[in-house]
Amino acid sequence: IVNGSGTFSNAITLSTKDITLNGTAQLINTGTLNFTDNDKLTLNDNAVLTNNGVINLNQSNDFLENAANTRIQGTGTFNLSEPFFNNGTIAPGNSIGDITFNGDLTIAAGSSLEIEITGTSGDSDVLIINGSLTIESGATLDVSLISGILDMGDHYDIITWTTVSGLFSTTNLPGLLSDWAKPTYGATALNIE
Repeated sequence: IVNGSGTFSNAITLSTKDITLNGTAQLINTGTLNFTDNDKLTLNDNAVLTNNGVINLNQSNDFLENAANTRIQGTGTFNLSEPFFNNGTIAPGNSIGDITFNGDLTIAAGSSLEIEITGTSGDSDVLIINGSLTIESGATLDVSLISGILDMGDHYDIITWTTVSGLFSTTNLPGLLSDWAKPTYGATALNIE
């Protein structure tokens, strides 16, 4: 358990049991975290999980859990045995980058996905789901421009999935992009174009 403003950093391969982050605690993973059977990685309050490595929650009954006001970010991979119900914010990348969930993901009502794009067509964060994505009514997509100028015709693949159900209730696009671009839900991806 990491409480308050504590930080736990992992840069090695580590086998572990339950990890709980409370308050403004942070877990920064650049190595590999292997959870054993019946374990949880839990984020409460305003906790932040930065995964730039691999987190294996792929044994039986391993769960990733997060409360509202928590944040999952980075360029790493989550290998899941159980569906993940995101109740907080997912923010792929450390600036521009991809985050991968091998397993099923639900973006729950009241939660959000933060995507950054640049003025170069195709240069954006990507949420990769190798499994089923469910977007509940009340979920928000926030897109921000971090550099450059957007042009009509720019195209950004921001989420990929195996299967999908649902749509974001609210989509916030930056500046002029909101005048001409729209999210397009395809068979295996969500694009902004």
